[in-house]
Amino acid sequence: MPVSAVRDQPTAVPPRPDEGRRPGAGGALLLAAASAAGFVLLSWWAVWTPAGQSFDDRAMVWIAAHLPGQGVATDLLGVVSAGAVLLGTVVLALLALAVHGPRRALAVAGVAAGLPVLARLLKLVLDRPDLVDGSANSLPSGHTAAVAGLAMAFVLAVPGLVRGLTLALVVPVVLAAGYATVVLQWHRPSDAAAAALLAVTVGALAHVVAPPRHRRSGA
Repeated sequence: MPVSAVRDQPTAVPPRPDEGRRPGAGGALLLAAASAAGFVLLSWWAVWTPAGQSFDDRAMVWIAAHLPGQGVATDLLGVVSAGAVLLGTVVLALLALAVHGPRRALAVAGVAAGLPVLARLLKLVLDRPDLVDGSANSLPSGHTAAVAGLAMAFVLAVPGLVRGLTLALVVPVVLAAGYATVVLQWHRPSDAAAAALLAVTVGALAHVVAPPRHRRSGA
């Protein structure tokens, strides 16, 4: 074969090892499945069993009677409003747009703004049978869902390098919001826990649907 013919042949470019893959997608799907299963099991036990209803009610009353923080809880939950969620959604979506691009920004906005709506819909759909006290269903907590949705959106919006640190910062905030709803007897403990599990489920799915942007070193 002439040398010129060999020189003119196109050189095959080997694919990058991560090409076509979504980093962390498998782990995120497992996390979504586990948290969704946790939500279903918790809802079944706390809402549809006499033991669960009784324990949940007694736990709420005991926490409100024996643990501190009612004044701070009122102030904390007073900040949680539709306007605050909207503002947080816009800020986090812009952050995600700058860091990861438009697809991730849409996912972040959906998580932040959609969690309270989803919690509200589930609260209306889920039925609480009259097994103990005849009270209406309050699972999941809307206030906790709003805070958890913003927290999860924050984790999705930041660069991967600081995602772990961001998660460590927002988890105590979500726990505080959930505790506040219980100590004020707005919600039972299972309501707050279910809202957090719901946020993890939706956030993990958003991570799969809109993967983060990874910087690649130049060849």
